[in-house]
Amino acid sequence: MRVKVGSMLSCLAAVVVLTVACGDDLDDLAADPQDVTAPQIAFVSDRDGYTRIYAMDEDGSNQRALSDPQFGSDTYPTWSPDGSQIAFVSYRDLHRAYPEIYVMDADGENERNITNAPDSDDTHPAWSPDGRSIVFVSDRGFEPRRRRIHIMDTDGENVRRVPRGGDTLSPPEWPSWPIGSRDGASIYLRTSLGEIITMGADGTDRRRLTSFERGNRYMFRWFAVSPDERSLAIVEGEYEREEVVVVDVPGEGRRVVVSDPLAYHDAPAWSPDGRRIAYTSIYAAGFERRGRADIHVVNLDDLSVTRLTNSRDYDGMPAWEPASAWEPAF
Repeated sequence: MRVKVGSMLSCLAAVVVLTVACGDDLDDLAADPQDVTAPQIAFVSDRDGYTRIYAMDEDGSNQRALSDPQFGSDTYPTWSPDGSQIAFVSYRDLHRAYPEIYVMDADGENERNITNAPDSDDTHPAWSPDGRSIVFVSDRGFEPRRRRIHIMDTDGENVRRVPRGGDTLSPPEWPSWPIGSRDGASIYLRTSLGEIITMGADGTDRRRLTSFERGNRYMFRWFAVSPDERSLAIVEGEYEREEVVVVDVPGEGRRVVVSDPLAYHDAPAWSPDGRRIAYTSIYAAGFERRGRADIHVVNLDDLSVTRLTNSRDYDGMPAWEPASAWEPAF
């Protein structure tokens, strides 16, 4: 498959080695996808004119739409531990000014709003390891509005705030991207103060894992925790020149695994075996359509890169299906 690019892109293409897998334009998508028989990656795409959740096999094949916000938009998908459900953030219904958290079955059926808080921002959902609860960020119940970490049952009931999950007053932490540990006892999160911290699910035992320079020149936004919890994948760098970097916990042994002069990167997601990282590659200004993005995967053994999507619009925010959904039961 050929991707039309400008002359400058052609001159620099040799810098990055890309293996084009099954990058499908919308016209190439199967009208009637077959039964799912391979590990899945959920992702976000606006190829239909509005943003919704898609899924594909881990090699980029079998791309299909799951959610249907109609006139709204869906983002930030995350799988339940058993792979049967996907939680996501949605701007839809009668209150699009504030995001809500929805859950749907893995095939896109049975979409339901589990937060039902039209006057608050509810974002960044992540499942607990036992699949019984969801940790998320919300500004509900406080004046002035400030984000804090909350936990709720998967039906949206029993919402409780995690103490010190953003309670710092001066300056405010603005926590984001909470991720539960494998044993369910801790929560990883990023703060607006340029830190990744971990704390107990009850707010105790708060520890800083690593911190980064702040300011316009050097920044980080996204991060992901490896399946064995020994490494972090982070996005850092100059504006529109961000790289994907792997560091050991606690913040040592920095290794650049994705760096591309033609694009900047977002949303790293570890494969269940910890040997690959999926990420969003956003083409830089001046190289084709601004805002266009595709999903790639880097193999951490040899840093080879495979492109999974090739739409004409935005494909991003990949989320790998958990290994437990594919491991045989004994």
